[in-house]
This record gives sequence, structure tokens and C-alpha cells, in this order.
Amino acid sequence: MSKQGKILVIYFHNLGYPLRKTNEQMIYCFERFSEHTVFFLNLAFPVPGYILEVNFDLVIFHDLLLCKRSLPRRFEFIKRNSQPLKRLAGYRIATVQDEFTQTKLLNDYLTEFDVRHIFSVAPPSEWPKIYPSLDRNKVKFDFCITGYLDDHEIERINNLAKEVGARDIDIGYRATPIRHSLGYIGYLKVKITEVFKEAAMGLPLKVDVSNDPKDAILGDNWYRFLLRCKYTLGVESGASVLDEDGSIEARVDQYLSQQPGASFEEISEKCLKGVDGNLKLQVVGPRHLEACLTRTCQILTEGEYNGILKPYVHYLPLRKDFSNVREILELVSKDELREKITQRAFEDIVLSRKYSFEQYVRGVLKSSLGENYRWSELSAKERMLYERNLKREQRLWRYVRLRTKIVNNILAFMPKKAIAALVGFMKRT
Repeated sequence: MSKQGKILVIYFHNLGYPLRKTNEQMIYCFERFSEHTVFFLNLAFPVPGYILEVNFDLVIFHDLLLCKRSLPRRFEFIKRNSQPLKRLAGYRIATVQDEFTQTKLLNDYLTEFDVRHIFSVAPPSEWPKIYPSLDRNKVKFDFCITGYLDDHEIERINNLAKEVGARDIDIGYRATPIRHSLGYIGYLKVKITEVFKEAAMGLPLKVDVSNDPKDAILGDNWYRFLLRCKYTLGVESGASVLDEDGSIEARVDQYLSQQPGASFEEISEKCLKGVDGNLKLQVVGPRHLEACLTRTCQILTEGEYNGILKPYVHYLPLRKDFSNVREILELVSKDELREKITQRAFEDIVLSRKYSFEQYVRGVLKSSLGENYRWSELSAKERMLYERNLKREQRLWRYVRLRTKIVNNILAFMPKKAIAALVGFMKRT
């Protein structure tokens, strides 16, 4: 415990275990890759008084807290739980993703809790649209990507590869069901599944692609799945619709309740006309980097991918109208380019360490507090509070694990309409 400096990471999580690997890594990366003492605060539970006794240097409002604004009723609960944080010491920053939805709630929260530095995954050109009410003279902005790689994972992934053995799946992919309110970019994530399922029918290829939530793969099983796949599908992450107050999503949900079988084209015409394309938030995502790590060849719709991934160098390009899908399947069948592409992707993306969590943490600390910042000493009392915080964090995760098991058992017997009604209630303002 000879470390200097104190960081507080604030997040929210009360259901879902295990966490998606990238979420777990994003929460704990400052503990793993900085030289400072890191406290954690899960705002699903009341703020313990001792947190306010620590003289923090840096306070991080994590995306796993801020993303809950997609459920306004839950976010209102979070705001109430957050009130004691106004008394916290330390420079306040936020790491934000999903900057296409409920951005008014986001702006209001960041203002109320005096956050002075935003690490955004949106291109700088979109910041004025997303954060119109923030004072640009007071609040600093920096760009980052949505996920990073852990250098220590390379050896572990190699061991998993030995455990998995040969790649027995030609094309594998998982995506969540379509969220029409994201616009065309969200539709592509699901459409690509349908296109490849249909185009590969009758071909001697093993295709394992799904948008069904029941087929979701979490934790290390996701890496095992990628290691079984020769190729995986993908599109740019993000959205093409800016929904400031959730009204666009509400309009889409209302329409779908009346026309449950409506196609995306119909919904686009009825609900998204004039707004689809009002946001240019298309970026590289964690899954793209994970595929590079597992040496799984990517078939991606054409895009910029933040200039990180390049066609025929790091992936096979698929036209957004899918007009070359037959050509892509022919390349998959021949399987002549895969090793060259995956090796280049591994060298440029993984071995270069440009997109590692360590580099991310260093960048955030340097940009927020500066290279010459003098980190505070950890007092004897703060050492005791740190140990207390560690035990609290362990207890809360045990609770989340148990709660997840109980809730999943209940949901298994609940009608889908009842679940949909509950989610709809949480989305209301």
C-alpha cells in the first residue's frame, strides 16, 4: 500500500452476472493499469459515508452508470443516490458511450454533478449536437474508442485456443435484436445476419449466426466462440439517429405495438423520416478488437472504423447493400486470404499496443490531470477505508450474482408481454 493518489470509479450494476468482458475490463482498468489506489462505488446501492471522507484526486463517472439514462425511471433513482457525491473532492471526469440516446438527461446530470472533462466515443464534429448545454469554456472534451485490449490477455487467449482446438465454424456472429430507433446503422447489425443465413444456404459452410437474446454468449465463452470461428461478421458500432429525449424511441415503440410485424423500411418511413442521418456516430467497437485478438477474420460492412481497420488489410469489405455477399462467400470457401489478414490484424492492432487498456488509462490520466500533477498521499485512515471499500465491493458482487440467478429464474416463467410492459414502464420519463 505504498501507492500515491486516489481514484474513485463510480458505476451502476445490480443485475447481470457475469458482466460482459469489455464492461468488466473498462470498470477495473484503472486499478490494473495505474499506479494509484482505486476505490469503487456501485450506485445501485446507497453511498457509504466513508467515501466522502477520502480526499480523491480523480473521480470517474463511468459509462456503466451514465448508460442507465436509457431507462429514465432508473436514472432518476440514480440521481437521488448521487446527491451525496456533490460533496466529493477531486477532479470529475466522465467516460461516455451510447451518446445517441437521452442526451438531455446526460447533459443535465453532467452539469448537476460538475463534471469537467468528457471522454467521448463520438467524433468531435458531433460534440456540439450531443452536448449543446455544456459550457465549452468549463468542460474539456477528448476522444477515445469504445473498448480496448488487455495485453495480459494474449497468453490467456493462446491457452484458450489450445483448449478449443480446430476452428470448426466457418462464419459465426451474435447480435442483439434490432433497435429500430438507432436508425439504419442499427438495422445493419441485424440485417447482416439474415443476409448471410440466406446466402449460405446450400453451401458446404457451417454458419452459426443469431440475433436471439437466448443465444447471447458472455464471459470467456465469447472468446471460445470466436476461437472456433474462421470468420465473423460485423458493422460499425453506433447509431445514425440522435434521440435527445427518448421521444423517437417512444414513437417507434408505439408504432410497433400497433404493427408488431412492421419491417424496418416501414418503420423508417413512418417514424424516422427526416431524423435518420442527423447523427454521424459510427465507430470501431470492442468486438472488432476482440476478433483481432483471437485471429478471427472479420467480414465487415464498408466504413471508416476510426481509421484503425482497413479493407483487405484487416478485414474483408462487404458493401452496405450486400451486393457482393456471393463474392465474400466465395472467398470464405476458398479460405486463401484468412491467415494473411488475421496475422496483419494481430500485428497492427494487438501487438502494436496502440489500443491497449494500459495506453487508454495513461491517456486519460495525462489528459485529465496532466503529466506534472502531484498525486496526494494516502493517509493511514484512507488505507483503512480502502480495505473497507474492497470488502464492500466483494459483498456487492456476491449479491449481484445471487440476484441475477433469482431474477433469471423468475423471468423464465414470466410472459413476454409482462416483461415488455415492465421495460416500457422503466423507459417512461
